[in-house]
Amino acid sequence: MKKTLITLFVALVSFTTALADNDRAIQFNQLPQAAQTFLNSHFKNAKIAMVTTERDWLSQEYNVVFVNGDKIEFDSKGNWENIECKRTFIPQGAVPAAITKYLNENFPGTKVTEIDLDNRGYDVDLSNGMEIKFDKNFLVYKIKK
Repeated sequence: MKKTLITLFVALVSFTTALADNDRAIQFNQLPQAAQTFLNSHFKNAKIAMVTTERDWLSQEYNVVFVNGDKIEFDSKGNWENIECKRTFIPQGAVPAAITKYLNENFPGTKVTEIDLDNRGYDVDLSNGMEIKFDKNFLVYKIKK
């Protein structure tokens, strides 16, 4: 019995490890339509270096890396989850309007360098080094300087 459990455990770990690194390169036109539309609307002049997809147990993600090193992660439906622009700034139209309005009123002149969306809300990094966290209703709940 003990041998069987150990064998099953080793098999499970091996299987999980094999699935963990499941990145593969794809063409731009293999992205979900929503991701293609987003990129064509907000990053049409940016040169794409690589598009990849990653599948794990229950989901699939897409990653777009630009020649300048900026990155965007999309979920399986093509909705962005993370935009990271360390060498440039995220175009204003790519940031939710309520966040843009808040930033224009409270931090004029700053630009968004990274925005992350998760189940709690939005995590926004600014060009002045500040980090602002918004809940799903776009209410600020934390500011880090």
